[in-house]
Amino acid sequence: MKFLEFYFNNGRPKEFIKYENELKTLVYELMFEMSFEELLSVIPNYYQFCYTVSIEDDSLLNQSKISEHLLVPFSKMLKKTLNQLKFKPLFYDVFEDRYVIICRHAVTTGMYAPGPAIYSIITGLLDLGKTIILATLGNVDQQFIKLQKNNSRLTILKKDDVSTSFLQLINLRKICQNFRPTKIITEMPVNIGVALYYSKITSKVLYWSPGFTHVPWFDKVLLVPELINKNLLKTNKFVEVPRSLNFELINPNVNYKLVKSFKQEKLILESDFVMGTFARYELISETFLELVFNLLKINKNRKIIIGTRKNQKLRKN
Repeated sequence: MKFLEFYFNNGRPKEFIKYENELKTLVYELMFEMSFEELLSVIPNYYQFCYTVSIEDDSLLNQSKISEHLLVPFSKMLKKTLNQLKFKPLFYDVFEDRYVIICRHAVTTGMYAPGPAIYSIITGLLDLGKTIILATLGNVDQQFIKLQKNNSRLTILKKDDVSTSFLQLINLRKICQNFRPTKIITEMPVNIGVALYYSKITSKVLYWSPGFTHVPWFDKVLLVPELINKNLLKTNKFVEVPRSLNFELINPNVNYKLVKSFKQEKLILESDFVMGTFARYELISETFLELVFNLLKINKNRKIIIGTRKNQKLRKN
């Protein structure tokens, strides 16, 4: 866990890929000795390491390897542990107008990319007259709080700081038993939602994929058109959904005092043409930087903002 914490706290350095093979063998051996809590804390972080450290490689091949060498053995151990903990299947009649959404963060701005999609899914369901419980494991921003205040059919539940994975699973199963949702939606491929799925509940568990598709669990996988390919559509597990965002998020209210202050600080004139990109620096290619250089060289009234919080040393280089 210290190794993984260092990796994530230091901008996911690409150099860590040299430890991938050694870790793969080690984690596989350790997995069979892990408790339920360890499975639900170590493996999600290790999965995120595997996915991000090799994200520049062939995406589908990389996902297949992760699924085969990590997710499949993890699922076997998780099912075995759930049986040992004596979790019994939950049978109940569902309400077709009720949904539960489980997410990492309920935020619409910042670096958490799935947040706006989660907000859009919720507003879309509310517009259809659905009643929703949103369970978040992390932060909640003002946009979501405002949405809850304006909608009596939305309830937001936040994880207690001292909650364990075991208690989270018990609480989620209680919600299912009492609320009886027709569907549960999560954007997390490896987390408490997997344990909920394998604990056998009546509600269908759907995975809204932000990028990773090769999950060996969940009833359905929801894919935007950019993630669809012919091989995935050969099974009925994968469902194509449109990529859409709530209009409030596309055209938000702007604090023009902050914009003016930023322009003054960065010496951006009103006559300047401003462009920008937000991405991890390791995903920005030399070709793109050459394009930026040429654009700036041709016209001094052009300004380009590259925003990220990852790998700051690459910016300096």
